Amino acid sequence: MILPSKDEFDLNLLRILDAVLREGSTIGAAKRLGVTQSSISHALRRLRTYFQDPLFSRGKNGLILSPLAVELSSAIGPVLRRISEDILSVRSFDPFTSEREIRLILTDVGELSMVPWLTRMLERESPRSSLRVLSSSPRMDYNRLANGEADVIITTRRVDGPDLHRQWLFKDGFVVLGHQSLMGKGYIDLDEYCRLEHISVQLPGKDLTLVDEGLAKIGRTRKVRFITEHYMMVPYLMAQHPELVASVPTPVVRASAVYGDFAAVPMPFAMEDIEVFQFWHGLNNRSEFHCWVRGLIKRYGLQHGALGHSV
Repeated sequence: MILPSKDEFDLNLLRILDAVLREGSTIGAAKRLGVTQSSISHALRRLRTYFQDPLFSRGKNGLILSPLAVELSSAIGPVLRRISEDILSVRSFDPFTSEREIRLILTDVGELSMVPWLTRMLERESPRSSLRVLSSSPRMDYNRLANGEADVIITTRRVDGPDLHRQWLFKDGFVVLGHQSLMGKGYIDLDEYCRLEHISVQLPGKDLTLVDEGLAKIGRTRKVRFITEHYMMVPYLMAQHPELVASVPTPVVRASAVYGDFAAVPMPFAMEDIEVFQFWHGLNNRSEFHCWVRGLIKRYGLQHGALGHSV
């Protein structure tokens, strides 16, 4: 038997396979695509012949996928979605009528800072669209952009990968957050800062935080009682332990108000500002939808400082 080459492969077969895997049956796939069940069965025979693999069998609780089908199922969805969203609808994108989902990768501080503003803008400018926030993961972020799982990464850290673009958005800084009884003077000196016990936010893969790096430059250290990977935990821990302080980006201060009577004062030593960037994959450079999303994020950045240029 002579098998078709890659150039001869019918890409419509992937759409049918995706429908079968999603629906769990040929009947459901036929209804989903508006075709006959026999055409679905014929397409599956062609796929099994091409891949030389059974792809799946039927079990008591549904389809049992072969290892190859498992790989295909995770790859087909993003490819078909990208064709549908970025190619077929590229000439007809209208924010006000769009029902597309915006997928952003954000840190917890990014969620605190940006999501309330973004939801207000979407209510006015794109009321039918939805917003999905994905947690940032250094090992996965680039792949999520490349395979279409995410539209934009907004982060302070470096993201590397082929055909990746970035744009500087704004700068932010740290403040010292603590209970009103500790911050009542409106400032804190360096000796008191080092004497008090701290909650430290240490991101994965970092030996020293930016705060500890700043202290090391002037030959000082602080007492750390709790270490967490999430800034959103800081106000909750402080509500339980009002004797503690923490050095946090300014958006955390706004979120702390619901947990107790806290106040923020300037850092007692010099620290570099945090620079925030948005990253996107080159495949999305000319997509009207993605240009609009990035423009929306730029507008948020305008409220926090002058915008930089994309590279």
